[in-house]
Amino acid sequence: MPEEEALGAVPQSRRPRRIWICRNAATLLFSSQRYIDYFNLMSYDIHGMWELDNEWIGPYLKGHTDWRKIEEVLELLWRNGVCPEKVIMGFGFYGRSFTIEDPSCDEPNGVCRISDGGAPGSCTDTARVLTYYEVTSRNETGDVETYSDARNTVKYSVFGGDQCISYDDQQSFHDKLLRLSENCLGGLMIWSIDQDTAQYDALHGLLGELSTGGLDGSTDDETLSDFYGQFTGQDCMVTVRCSSGSMSETHEDYDCPSGYRGVTLAHNPVQR
Repeated sequence: MPEEEALGAVPQSRRPRRIWICRNAATLLFSSQRYIDYFNLMSYDIHGMWELDNEWIGPYLKGHTDWRKIEEVLELLWRNGVCPEKVIMGFGFYGRSFTIEDPSCDEPNGVCRISDGGAPGSCTDTARVLTYYEVTSRNETGDVETYSDARNTVKYSVFGGDQCISYDDQQSFHDKLLRLSENCLGGLMIWSIDQDTAQYDALHGLLGELSTGGLDGSTDDETLSDFYGQFTGQDCMVTVRCSSGSMSETHEDYDCPSGYRGVTLAHNPVQR
């Protein structure tokens, strides 16, 4: 057996084309970032019915806002020199729905499979996708089981024997926001506000009590700026030197100044 096959390598001619597209896109973003203010990262629709006949991914039940895959994209951007403050993370106010192949296998475990898109919603009358309003309405019925994938910050609801929805709610929004801040991203965007409930439940779940503040002029600009600053990276800073976290690294160049705290991941364009 050739050495590269023994090591599990895939011959170049058989590698998924998506890898090369992503790598080239990241290189293009790096070269163009000096000319634009920000990039919108569509961190939703990561998985869907387009994978049903895909030999590389397969028809498996997966979350369409899976953090593990979002993280892989971010790491690809960092490796290619894209600045975190240029990246705007997307949040979807809708869910991807699926028909489960075997109703007894309804977990996103890499084994359970899908056979088709989910049934149309009562409002949009569109298969494979449900608005946040339709997701919450479905969750209020008595035949729904809801699961949380905390590691990948995704929610799932299973109902009707073979129907499953992958979506985000207040809990998974919160988990994603923490990771957005830890990566010092430049902000967030929403797709899309018209898919929310009439009470803006998704917006409140994402941004909290000040989510609609300023729209009616009831909240002053300074308060809004301070509130939204936690999502824009404007209050992030990078120490002079990168620390490994070792207790031996006590030099002042490793220390966070008063008012800041260390984050899991930060990217300094100048390593010393």
